[in-house]
Amino acid sequence: MAVASNAINSSLARMLMVGPLWTPLVAQRTAMLNGAPFRNHHKVRSARPIGRKGMPGGRLLILDDDPTVGQILLMSAQASGFEARLCLEVQPFLDALGPWAPTHLAIDLTLPGTTGIEVLRQVAAACQARIIICSGVGPAELDAALREARSLGLSTAGVLPKPFRLAAVRELLADPGAG
Repeated sequence: MAVASNAINSSLARMLMVGPLWTPLVAQRTAMLNGAPFRNHHKVRSARPIGRKGMPGGRLLILDDDPTVGQILLMSAQASGFEARLCLEVQPFLDALGPWAPTHLAIDLTLPGTTGIEVLRQVAAACQARIIICSGVGPAELDAALREARSLGLSTAGVLPKPFRLAAVRELLADPGAG
């Protein structure tokens, strides 16, 4: 089992291409694959900003059903000076929109029981945050989702195709222009 989990973790690391950020996640994934409980697995996770000088700051609310990818986005946002929360399910994500007042939203297009497009439609009525559309779908689907978000009157920061690089996350969070 250890050999199989190491191969899976190596593939995961190559897929995400984010360097040293994935190391704690790989250790956690390895423990889980070897039968250990998945610790600290909550519906919403938070990280305070590091507050590096020159970083943009803000609040990123992430909706991704994959906890590993979500954690990497969370840590990327934190490294960029953002406060971040990860929601693994749609309802906690929608519930956090008003009270937490995020400046940015990262929404995965492929979700269990619904689509990212449906979530965008719900967000359009409730939030003015800049939208980052994330997914492993092809470029045509990402572009269509971006056009749909704009047609709903949402401010878009852009798309984040998976696998992604940390630099791409930083660029999307740092760009102050209207989308």
